[in-house]
Amino acid sequence: VEANMRVGGKGYELVVQGTGGPNPKAEYRWEYIPWDTPDKFLNSMAAFPYELQEMVDVKMWNTIKSARKIHVTDPEGTDITWNWDPKFEGMLHENWPGYEILKQGHISPMPLFMSPAEANANGKIAGGINHAGTFPHLSLTIAKNEIVKVEGGGEFGKRWQEVLDDCKAQKIHYPGFPDIGCGWFEEAAIGTDPWRTRDLAAEIRNRYVWERGRSGVIHWGLGVSQNFEYHPAVQAWYRENASKVKLTGKKMAEKVHYYVTGFQGGLRKRMVGKTLETAPEKVFNRSVKRMLPRSKLGKAMISKLKIYAGAEHPHQAQQPKELTIRN
Repeated sequence: VEANMRVGGKGYELVVQGTGGPNPKAEYRWEYIPWDTPDKFLNSMAAFPYELQEMVDVKMWNTIKSARKIHVTDPEGTDITWNWDPKFEGMLHENWPGYEILKQGHISPMPLFMSPAEANANGKIAGGINHAGTFPHLSLTIAKNEIVKVEGGGEFGKRWQEVLDDCKAQKIHYPGFPDIGCGWFEEAAIGTDPWRTRDLAAEIRNRYVWERGRSGVIHWGLGVSQNFEYHPAVQAWYRENASKVKLTGKKMAEKVHYYVTGFQGGLRKRMVGKTLETAPEKVFNRSVKRMLPRSKLGKAMISKLKIYAGAEHPHQAQQPKELTIRN
């Protein structure tokens, strides 16, 4: 499907996507219907007219753009309010160029995978389901975009709190986020897609990821993002700070990087301190690469990361913006 889309869809009148999400710009019809199981294909809502779906998305998107404050409540106990700043629309379009509505079927009243301080989200988010499956009722207290309290959730809630505490203790500050911590409010996506239905075997196969786009469902994103494809500003920060890397303890003198030349007996090793002196960008690249999936997807993601020691780089045409990170 992707290859066909890139060459203009020759020979196709209709393409059916199986994962949902926004419609790409194409010269042929593209339906974002998740027809991946027979029960979804046979559901009566599969015949819902696309023209009506598009009208719903346009109405929702225009309503969000004209808002200044968003308040969400639900029967699970969610009660949260945040600001919509007019510049949020530009932030969304910067990361997803070419789309008028962001995103169709999954409308975003919050810059995705970012947590701008202007949003100033405060309140509670509650529920018992995520992409992977179900869990006991969980309630998260949000103050100024950050998770400050985890209640319930059983073992899942307990482990989530441990991760948040550990991030604070280690003073982990992800580029692009307001401050130290790993529990930031970074996504609120409103499902508008009536075609999406729950997989009849969802509990067995943990297929709840489809829930995020169902009509009337709000998909909350909480944590931190390390997706460089969606953060041009983060890419720029890595490019310009590669030569400023400092390692804790004795790692400069004792940590070893291994690599192979591709020839017999070609295993080589080099102290990380030496690498930082001669090619600091390689240290960054290796660190980021090991946080990504070890698969074809991971290789594709790391190929989009460009790192240079210092502020000079050949990407002026992309107009990267400066990102200030507090120490």
